[in-house]
This record gives sequence, C-alpha cells and structure tokens, in this order.
Amino acid sequence: MATVGERERPGTSRLPSVRVARWQLVAFAVLLVAYVIYTLGVLHPSDVGRMDRWVYTIHFRRDVLPTWLYDLLLKYVYFGQRGVATVVFLPYFVWTAWRLRNARPLVMLVVALILLNVSVGAVKLAVGRLGPRLTVHYFDVHMGGDIYPSGHVANTVVLYGLIAWISLRHRTLFTAIAVWLAVSVGVAAVMVNTHWFSDIVGGWLAGALVLLALPWFVPTAERWVAAGYARVRPRTDPWVERAQERWRRRREGTDATR
Repeated sequence: MATVGERERPGTSRLPSVRVARWQLVAFAVLLVAYVIYTLGVLHPSDVGRMDRWVYTIHFRRDVLPTWLYDLLLKYVYFGQRGVATVVFLPYFVWTAWRLRNARPLVMLVVALILLNVSVGAVKLAVGRLGPRLTVHYFDVHMGGDIYPSGHVANTVVLYGLIAWISLRHRTLFTAIAVWLAVSVGVAAVMVNTHWFSDIVGGWLAGALVLLALPWFVPTAERWVAAGYARVRPRTDPWVERAQERWRRRREGTDATR
C-alpha cells in the first residue's frame, strides 16, 4: 500500500477527495448555527420541547407497540451502535484501502471516529439530558444524563456516510442507503423510547457536521501517518522483504509440483 503522503499513482485516481469546496464551508456554517440554536432550544423551554412532548404522548409509546415490533426495532437500532457497526464494516475500509493502494479510507475512518466521540461526547456532558426511559419530563437537563444528541444516530450518519464517500462504485446507491439508515435508525430509537425526537435531530446535525469538517483534519492526519511510517519503515522493510521472498518461493514450489 502506498504511504499516505505519497504522490498518487495512476491506479489511485479514485481516491476519495478531501478538498474543501466553498459549498462545504457554507453548509458547515449553516448547520453549526442550526445546531447551536437547536441545542439552546433543548436547554430552555421552547418549541423543541413541545415537539418532544407531542411526539411522545401522541405517537410513539412503548406500550402501544406489539412486542415483536418493539424487539425488532430495538435490534435495528444496533445499525447505529458505534462499536458493533465499526467492527462489522471495518473490513470494507481495509479492502477499499487495499484496492486504492492508499491508506486514506482508514485515515478518514479514524479521524471521523475521533471527531465524533469528542464533539458528541462534549455536548452530551454539557447538556446532561435524561431520556424517556428515565423520565417523562422532556426538560430534564443538567441531570447527569447523556441522551442528547443521539450517539447512535450521529454514528449512523458518519459511518454510512463515509462508506458512501469512499465507495469505488455505486456511490449514489450507497448514499441513498446511508440516508435511509440515518432516518430509519432515528425513528426506531424514538419508537422504542430510548430518545426524545429532538435527540435524533441533534444526532443528524452532529453527524453531518463531522462529515463536513473531515476534509480539514484528514490532510494533517495523513502527514502524521506518513511521517510515522517513514520512521518505522527502515525497521519493517527487511521483515517485509523476507516474508515476500518466502511467499514467492512457496508459490514457485507449488507451481512446480503441478
């Protein structure tokens, strides 16, 4: 695999772009303002809370769902479980990096997960909101909770958005699937009473902000990885060469016996 900072070879022309376009700057600014305003609406009495109460009391209640549907939705939400989903789809990032002969897909994944954990975790701690399983009061904030914004939903946006971003083929299809999962996981989380509706909206905004911010951080991370690889390469190259030589001899021996 090519080193991260290395000049792209002809076979790596399909590398996922990390250039910052003007529309991304505008979108990031707009979504950041919306996220701040929406979070203030969660912290103070507003239409955000009234929407939560309306959704909770009128539509999605655990006691109105059939048991089989409740159990199914509870499992479906695991599409947004950060640890589980990341482990399941990690081979796709490894395979894509191998096909591109470049580590950028893996660097993007690591940087995105760091940004996601730091940004979402900080807001969760600052808001301290309790979820509908612990209270019927949507305004229970600064209570030591960690329900806003929804980490499951934010992770769904980031992980499946990244998969669409780095995909070598069918990017439009993967983008549509990512949008579907982000919406459906959010709705499912509300239906099984793990989140208020505003937690879901906050998760959508938080996840989108991470994706938009990614191009600002990936180039620096690539330079760090390239510098680290340059330091360890002299010690690893002899081992790699010996392994390649053993593999070549084994294949030659296998071919000779055929």
